[in-house]
Amino acid sequence: MSKITAGISIGEVSPPQGIQLAGYPHYERLNTGIHDPLYATWLYLKDERSGEQVLIMSSDLLNFRGTQVDKIKQAIIAGSDIGLRPEQINVTCSHTHSAPTTIGGSRASGDDESYVEPVNEEYVAWLLAKCAELGLEALANTFPAEIAQGKAYRGKEHGIKGNRRDPENGPADPEMPILLVRDLSGQLRAIHVAYSMHPTFLHAESKLVSADYPGAMRAYFAEKFPTAVFMFGQGTSGDQSSRYFRTGQTFAEAKRFGTLLAEGIMEAIPQLSYTDTVELKNVTVPINVKLKDFSDLPGAEKRLEECLKREQEAIAAGGSYTETQTANLWVLGAEHGVRYARLYASGEMDAYLAPHGSFAFQITLINDAAYVFLPGEIFVEFGLDIKERSPFEDTFVFTLSNGSLPGYCVTREEAEAGGYEVWQSMMDVSVGYDMADSVVATLQKING
Repeated sequence: MSKITAGISIGEVSPPQGIQLAGYPHYERLNTGIHDPLYATWLYLKDERSGEQVLIMSSDLLNFRGTQVDKIKQAIIAGSDIGLRPEQINVTCSHTHSAPTTIGGSRASGDDESYVEPVNEEYVAWLLAKCAELGLEALANTFPAEIAQGKAYRGKEHGIKGNRRDPENGPADPEMPILLVRDLSGQLRAIHVAYSMHPTFLHAESKLVSADYPGAMRAYFAEKFPTAVFMFGQGTSGDQSSRYFRTGQTFAEAKRFGTLLAEGIMEAIPQLSYTDTVELKNVTVPINVKLKDFSDLPGAEKRLEECLKREQEAIAAGGSYTETQTANLWVLGAEHGVRYARLYASGEMDAYLAPHGSFAFQITLINDAAYVFLPGEIFVEFGLDIKERSPFEDTFVFTLSNGSLPGYCVTREEAEAGGYEVWQSMMDVSVGYDMADSVVATLQKING
């Protein structure tokens, strides 16, 4: 008899037609239908010897606020009688930019007005309830199981130039963690993987609901393993995208890339060994989020004016799609900076941040591998640093987990360079470094 109990669930969470798609707040993207469905999936693991347990959700969604994650967790805890604690539940998003808006987005326009990306509150309420319902379903349908862990790689040697800030020399993370779950008859029941790359193969021109490249990975594994639920987590991808290696922003290109990753995982699967025992540990640690100084509204407005001018110059000069898109993103970042400065000047900053809730990271130890779940969008440098300093040989870092931070965690070097991610963030540049230090210290403590 296995000493591991597992539970798995999957359910569709695609929005109705007409709901705004997220990720590109400059554009109205009322969806016209579904290209490939969006899913929420759950994996439950329990160590029958110690009673320790973990429940992990992956989803084809852009993001959640911390307060929304709290609602999902509270509903699951209230609906079950197995003593789950909040730190034993992880809620993650793939960050596809062709999913519905869940928290909205705002930007400042050049004429001092603001635009708010519409949120369909009825759909969001249904979505949170559906995610909790699926979590309870995973708890209600458990089975004795075995697990296997490992990793695969896909990077520059496969034509992936992932760093959108510095495509030639910028850091990237080619590692793909793999967690497999099978029942005692040998049937594969779950494939949990991750990769550090924005799911933005599809841009604002597309008004079809899509999971982007993780959806293509799901389709690949559905053919190979019909009994398995596919789960995808996002790595540290704050500065990682397909901008400099994709051949177009099409469904075909998303499929090509998803297949490329899936084939790498498929090569690794036969090499992995299963075990019928699992040791689990879970911990949550608060994050101190220090904000930038937003007192210089005239300076923020001047930056926006300069970025708008640069964008128009790029368009007038017949710049490439990548050049004009990058210029557009710089405008978007500068617009955020103006928005924040206005919030500060009007005394509305606290009210604006309140829906985020509190900020924290979670760590789950599964046997000898550490799974680090960070909120928000984090530059890959921080993930690589955590891995390098971790006392665990296998340390996997997930982002877009358990809520959102108010912007990107960027490096000091990139903060000096400026640009979209830097100006879009409300956080002081110290936050990423302090969080990485706290993660490493927590891992060292767990390791004893």
